[in-house]
Amino acid sequence: MYFIYFLAFIRWLLHRFIYGSFSGSYIGLLHPTSIVSISNKVHVRDRLILWRGASLIVEGTCVIDGRITVNDFSRIVVKDSVTFEGDALIAQMVTILDHDHYVEGTRISWGSYTTAPIKVGGNVWLGDKVTILKGVTVGDNVIVGANSVVSRDLESNGIFAGSPATKVKVLIDEY
Repeated sequence: MYFIYFLAFIRWLLHRFIYGSFSGSYIGLLHPTSIVSISNKVHVRDRLILWRGASLIVEGTCVIDGRITVNDFSRIVVKDSVTFEGDALIAQMVTILDHDHYVEGTRISWGSYTTAPIKVGGNVWLGDKVTILKGVTVGDNVIVGANSVVSRDLESNGIFAGSPATKVKVLIDEY
């Protein structure tokens, strides 16, 4: 059991010194099938944990200012910029992409992309199989239901679901 954690740590060290720049506190790879590929800048202020088959691929800038847990087979692919402004739980098979392939007429360019930054606020829970597309801002205290597609900004303090994701409930602080 501990041998798997040791292998994950060695793998992280290799990625840390072979790929791009990394600054911050902690990236935990909790399974040998987790993938971290950094060719530009990653800043982790607190903690990033990647579970089985989860991947973080950074060719742009990724800033993590909270505690982030990325569950099984989820992926975050950064060509431009993805920022997590606080704590977030990312369920299984979630996709966060800040880019699309460039399309001109009926021709798809496989080598170039259109990009727009993504911002995710604090205290966010992304349910299973959620997809977040480029140019989206997700506010604080947000829950996104399973199988939702986030193609527009989501305001703070709400539960969102559907394709495209729309508000289904307002969250009220009961303290």
